[in-house]
Amino acid sequence: MPDQATAAVELEAIDFAPATLLVVDDIAVNRDLIKGYLARYPFRLLEAENGQEAVATARRHQPDLVLMDMRMPLMNGYEATRQLKQDDSTRAIPVIALTASAMEQDAREIGLICDGYLRKPVSQQALVIQLGRFLVHSVVAETPAPEETRPWPDKALNDTQKQRLTELLPRLRALQSDCDTLCRTMSINDIEAFAQQMRTLASDYDYPPLEAWGRQLAEQSGLFDLDGITATLNSFGEQCRALEARLKEQPPGPPARDG
Repeated sequence: MPDQATAAVELEAIDFAPATLLVVDDIAVNRDLIKGYLARYPFRLLEAENGQEAVATARRHQPDLVLMDMRMPLMNGYEATRQLKQDDSTRAIPVIALTASAMEQDAREIGLICDGYLRKPVSQQALVIQLGRFLVHSVVAETPAPEETRPWPDKALNDTQKQRLTELLPRLRALQSDCDTLCRTMSINDIEAFAQQMRTLASDYDYPPLEAWGRQLAEQSGLFDLDGITATLNSFGEQCRALEARLKEQPPGPPARDG
């Protein structure tokens, strides 16, 4: 997990475009917490205390995104979200659920009607990551200079290299589902851990291309470069296929003799 100083630098690196957000929660302290987290960004923040107010406010002001508490009096967040998604004027507005529930059934229901999901107590980092999925933003921090990568030789693999990389390939394939999950959750902490896991495997099996891939993912995570993270995670399968293709290469045969 990044320390506070690292997290602060990462959050400072995100520059959101102006947007209108609707914060829905029946507890004022919870709304104030969200507003405090977002104070540095150019957001217009609207508030609602229950689902009825949320639906009316969203229809009237057409916010760019709704942060919706799911447990409220009068009308809960589930019903409010359903009404928003059934209304042609509001169905395109992303709704991020805020809930303290740990029940798997609640998570499944939220996944069916909402566009995103945050578990209370919400951290500033997790909130910003979710907003980055739906709101226009840029990464303003400079990209660190790339480290020098030891080149991967074009010559044929020797028996030892081929044996080690043959053991590595199924380990990478088994991690594809983890990579797919990260693409959906975009959990920066988990992505950073995955990047480090890849760099460790690259070192253990002496495979520089995987080290370069893991380092790129780590750098993108440190900058909250969500588009870059998505592209890199989506290229994980290519890493597996490239390694498989290299293992199938046969060393050149002995040179033909004259006569």
